[in-house]
Amino acid sequence: MILHHAQKTVPSWLPKAVIYQIYPQSFQDSNGDGIGDLPGIVQRLDYIQSLGVNTLWLNPIFDSPFWDAGYDIRDFYKVAPRYGTQEDLVLLFQAAQGRGMKVILDLVAGHTSMDHPWFVQEARNPQDAESNRYVWINRDFDPAVGPAKEDFLPSFLVSTRTELRLGSPYGALAGCRGCAGADEESGGVAQDSFLLV
Repeated sequence: MILHHAQKTVPSWLPKAVIYQIYPQSFQDSNGDGIGDLPGIVQRLDYIQSLGVNTLWLNPIFDSPFWDAGYDIRDFYKVAPRYGTQEDLVLLFQAAQGRGMKVILDLVAGHTSMDHPWFVQEARNPQDAESNRYVWINRDFDPAVGPAKEDFLPSFLVSTRTELRLGSPYGALAGCRGCAGADEESGGVAQDSFLLV
C-alpha cells in the first residue's frame, strides 16, 4: 500500500522502485570493528545494483544508545558513530545517485530514547505546561530522582523507548527535512510505514 503525505503525492520514482532493505549493523563492515557501516554499504552498491535494485531502504542509522537495535533514537540529526559520520552518509547518497539509485532513511518519529534531550528536559520539569511531547502515565514523580519506567508510556512495551504524543508540534517530524541529510532528490525519509519526502 502506498500512503500519501498530506501535502504531497507519491514521488514519480517510487512506483518503479525495487527496494533492498539494509540493517546497517549486520550488512558490511568496512573498518574491521565487527559492525556494519555506511562505507561498507557504499562498497556493496555495485553488487546490490546488479540484483536489479534501484532503491535502498536503511533501517535507523541515527544516533542511539542501541538498547533497541537503533530504534531508540537519541539524536535525529546525527548519524550513529558506529555507522560512520555525516560525511559518510553524504558519500552514500552521492554514490547511490551516481548509479541512479535512491536511498530511503527509516525515520522512527513516534518515539525516542530515554536519552533524547527532549525526554531528559521534560523529565526534569514534568509539571511544566509546555512539557507535552511525551505520553505520561504519572507526572507526580520527583524530578530530582527522575521518572520510573511505569511513569511514562513505553513504545511497544520497550522500556527504553518513550512514546511521543501524537499530534504534538514537537514531534520528530517537525523539521525532519534536515534529519541526517535526507532530501527528496536522494530518496527520502520513511517514517515507520509512511513515506515522507
